[in-house]
Amino acid sequence: MEWCLVPKEEIKRRFRQNEIKILLCTESASEGLNLQNCGVLINYDMPWNPMRVEQRIGRIDRIGQRYSTV
Repeated sequence: MEWCLVPKEEIKRRFRQNEIKILLCTESASEGLNLQNCGVLINYDMPWNPMRVEQRIGRIDRIGQRYSTV
């Protein structure tokens, strides 16, 4: 298997269209992404600042969320 560069917009589009089932992200994904089609968030590393955790949760818990619980 080879690594290849894929534009961020392409990854977001494929995730929204359910072509990608699991999305692993760095801290850079905690801002600027709308991932309301996602129903589960797993924090692998907890930031020391509680507002950073809220920011992460805010990526999926937003208007348009299709799951009743996140």
